[in-house]
Amino acid sequence: MKHSLFSRIMALLSVVIIIGLIGGVVYCIVTESEHLMAMMFTAIIVPLIIYLLVWLKKVFSNSNDNVEDRKEDEGSTGKDGKKE
Repeated sequence: MKHSLFSRIMALLSVVIIIGLIGGVVYCIVTESEHLMAMMFTAIIVPLIIYLLVWLKKVFSNSNDNVEDRKEDEGSTGKDGKKE
């Protein structure tokens, strides 16, 4: 399956962000920072938002494909409703 440029960029961005967030959490643990809970929350929420964006892109691109397919199917029917 060929992946689109958008999917590849989002995957790379996700990996970089997740590695950065994990590093931030480790840093907060080591330094006993008061921002540890905020970093943990962010480390959970940001990947979920990225996953949601990728999923929505897939859902809407599939629905657009289905609409175009239906329009093509409707356009190829004759006056009596049978396909030509």
